[in-house]
Amino acid sequence: MPINVYIISEPSLIDFIMNNDIEGFKDYLNETKEKRRFYSVCELESFDTEVEALAFSDSIGYGADEHVVPERFPLWSCKLGDLSFINTIGSN
Repeated sequence: MPINVYIISEPSLIDFIMNNDIEGFKDYLNETKEKRRFYSVCELESFDTEVEALAFSDSIGYGADEHVVPERFPLWSCKLGDLSFINTIGSN
């Protein structure tokens, strides 16, 4: 089963994810829905294995410095904690 990695680059959304604030995440997406007609909130990459997905996540610098908010944040389709955020993106 392929592993999808959704790369979030919107700083406000990354902050909601890092704070595990699904309600704030949903509210932000709903509030900015009209503005986002012209851009996507994430990039999608698919991989055959978790090893490939991990290597990709490492290549974007995720986890490089835990004291700094990352510029790009991966959500993985194989991680239960990420699924609520991924499903919210899909419904917006």
